Amino acid sequence: MPFQDLPLYLAIRQLGPDVAVGRAMLFPEVEAVHAKLDRLADMLGKFAKETLRQLPLLEVHRRLLAREPEAREVWVEVEPARSAAPGWRDPVRLRFD
Repeated sequence: MPFQDLPLYLAIRQLGPDVAVGRAMLFPEVEAVHAKLDRLADMLGKFAKETLRQLPLLEVHRRLLAREPEAREVWVEVEPARSAAPGWRDPVRLRFD
């Protein structure tokens, strides 16, 4: 069976000076928390590799991204619902980064 490199993309967020949380994209079962970013990335890679070994080939194929992901921010405007609290009249703008 031929081998194929499977790129693993990580989403890591620093929660404070001594803690970060990370997740392997397209692997919802692979998540970890650690104080050191390099150790966190190593752990996520190890967990993803273990998960891949247990998956059927079709499921492995489903977890391939068509292209490299890009980080960007997204703005969403939420209008108040008719049943909202009387004090909520103006839309709220949310930023996700």
